[in-house]
Amino acid sequence: MSSDGLTFPDELTQQRDRTDQTIASALSGIDLIAVDHREEFDRVVACLQTLTRVRQRIDGWDENGQRIIEEVINSYTRLIDPLLALAQASTGSDRSTEYHALRQARFLISSAKEKAGLERATGAAGVVMVYSLSMQEELTSLRREQLATLSEVDAIKGSSAWLPTLQRTRQYVALDDLHEIILSADATTDSLPFTSTQWFAASTAWIDLLRQEEAAVTAELVFLASQLEQETASQLTELIWFSVFAAFTAAAFVVVALK
Repeated sequence: MSSDGLTFPDELTQQRDRTDQTIASALSGIDLIAVDHREEFDRVVACLQTLTRVRQRIDGWDENGQRIIEEVINSYTRLIDPLLALAQASTGSDRSTEYHALRQARFLISSAKEKAGLERATGAAGVVMVYSLSMQEELTSLRREQLATLSEVDAIKGSSAWLPTLQRTRQYVALDDLHEIILSADATTDSLPFTSTQWFAASTAWIDLLRQEEAAVTAELVFLASQLEQETASQLTELIWFSVFAAFTAAAFVVVALK
């Protein structure tokens, strides 16, 4: 939303193009979700249509753009929440099998990752501009939501060790330290002792770690799906052979009966 980089306008234009291409591809590739979850899907489409206005606000901001920054962050929040709602609706709540439980775990990690993205944007904007109490509260809320979501993954895995292990990583600790500095600062007078670049780097490292965890669960899902496919194929083969055997037996019985 704001950058002193000389190439920022070009990078922003390219990123918007990539975003639009990804959105178009995604919307054309989830027909079944649109059918089964029409209300959530329509809400997502309506929110995506507001992107043009959000971009215009970003392009038109000036040096006194604090209000616009908060407005844009809120706009992205209003966009991401319906996307998560659609993902949750399509994932369902069934945890009866290992496969379905892993789907739930992946959705929860993905949700935390998206909240971390909002956290990154909120913090970066706050460091650049005058840091406000409302932004402190927003960061606290986003952090709390992430931890609450990730603690559910522990419950699904049937272990209380996964999240504490994640919280001991250098990525989590580094970002948590910056959080503590922000929360202890006086939002009306204090300047923060780190730059937006440092905040962005720490936030990105944490997001990348969550993405790695998400990829690990996805790999487990792919493996389980492959196993289920093989088992289904094996059961189908057995059923076919049994049917053939039954057909031959029945034919033989008819032949004997006719004789």
